Amino acid sequence: MGEEFDNPLSWATTIQFYAMMYGAPVVMTNRVGREGDLNFWGGSRILDPFGRVLAQGGLEEELITARLDYADTRKARALLPTVRDSNLALVQRETNRLIDRLGVPDVVRYDE
Repeated sequence: MGEEFDNPLSWATTIQFYAMMYGAPVVMTNRVGREGDLNFWGGSRILDPFGRVLAQGGLEEELITARLDYADTRKARALLPTVRDSNLALVQRETNRLIDRLGVPDVVRYDE
């Protein structure tokens, strides 16, 4: 990795993307401190479904907590066009088509 690569910033960006993309809370945990030649940067965090940081760890070992409200998740998902405008019948049909095509045993079809 070069000096231009910022691992903590990359993780922060990635988990914010997933929270916002799927309208779901995200919990990221990371080790902290030194172990042999390795240095772990910590920075564990909890994000709400809008991608806002509710709690964040630092450079020391600690426990972080946050209260997540299911109503916020429902609201975030209702605002997401990928969820709000999805054609559930189409998703179900295509999922079952792929299950049938792959011939995967012991897979529950979504219409059962």
